[in-house]
Amino acid sequence: MLLHRLNNPSKTCLEFKNAVILSAQNRTVYYMSKLDFKLDLSSVVTKQQQVINAVSDAVNAGFLCPGDKLPSVNNLSVKLNISRDTVFKAYQELKKIGLIESVAQKAYHITSKNKKVLLMLDEYSPYKELLYNSFKDLLPANYTIDLVFHHYNKTLYDTILSNVLGKYSHYIISPYFTEEVHNTLKKISKDKLLFIDISQKLSKGYSFVCQNFNEAVNSCLTEIVGLVKKYKKFNLVFPKNITHPSITEKAFKQFCTDNNIEFEVLSQLKISDIHQDQAYFVLRQKHLVRLLKFAKTKKLLQGKDIGIIAYNDSPLHEVIDNGITSISTDFMEMGQIAADYVLRTDAKIINKIIPTRLILRGSL
Repeated sequence: MLLHRLNNPSKTCLEFKNAVILSAQNRTVYYMSKLDFKLDLSSVVTKQQQVINAVSDAVNAGFLCPGDKLPSVNNLSVKLNISRDTVFKAYQELKKIGLIESVAQKAYHITSKNKKVLLMLDEYSPYKELLYNSFKDLLPANYTIDLVFHHYNKTLYDTILSNVLGKYSHYIISPYFTEEVHNTLKKISKDKLLFIDISQKLSKGYSFVCQNFNEAVNSCLTEIVGLVKKYKKFNLVFPKNITHPSITEKAFKQFCTDNNIEFEVLSQLKISDIHQDQAYFVLRQKHLVRLLKFAKTKKLLQGKDIGIIAYNDSPLHEVIDNGITSISTDFMEMGQIAADYVLRTDAKIINKIIPTRLILRGSL
């Protein structure tokens, strides 16, 4: 039978009403002219998971729409030549994540109930976009994500929270605590609330996924102490009004002191602060841009005439010149864990700290 690869996933449900998908190990989506599934028998993915992936991918691609009927357990078992138990367990898992519904465990169809998730982050940045895309890509099509930013504005933060209570199935929130905000958060069920990115002191029973600020900076800098020492001075740009945890500044100072490195902490980065034969550790993208512009204007070679380290990685850091050395957590993994939290079938608390790592590139 002729297979066609889906090149335009934006097709409407109506156009693909009778389409069928195939889902192999890499979860590439295909369709045929009749409703059918085909398993990849050579795949390391279990048959049960392949059925789950196939239905999920079909919904996300627009092949299957709310109300569409799925084959019965018996019919799909015969077509795929697998046990009824395998199909039944796959359907049960799809029911748990809210993708399908059934009547008396017999007639299965794509659920018409949309679920809404609130994702409230602090500020927009390229790496937060990685988090969002990773989170979004793993949720089924019947989930709607409302993305908002609080910009560390107490009034805005409390207003948003007050207006969203009871309107979402899950709340994924970057914490910014005041007494008023904390009282509002108490009104959200703990099994629906996940704190993300920054871990602050929380009451017991809350779920969180965050990066490690405490030991990460010193550990990462220790990996490159030899490279840092080739520069006459090591500068940290740490603005006074920055919301970044102060532990980074303390770790920077401790690292330089322990290794007899001349250093300075700058509250801002003026052109007069940038010098040849010095290294700079920047937390904000605008300061990275200023350094890159200065180096280009003065024809300074990154990694030789001037050293640059950025906090938080992004795809651009990999392709700028010879690459920008970064200290960063894995924001894609953070988004994946947040999606797993939303789709979990129990009320188990999640406490996950994602390691921060050094990504060494040409800028140092």
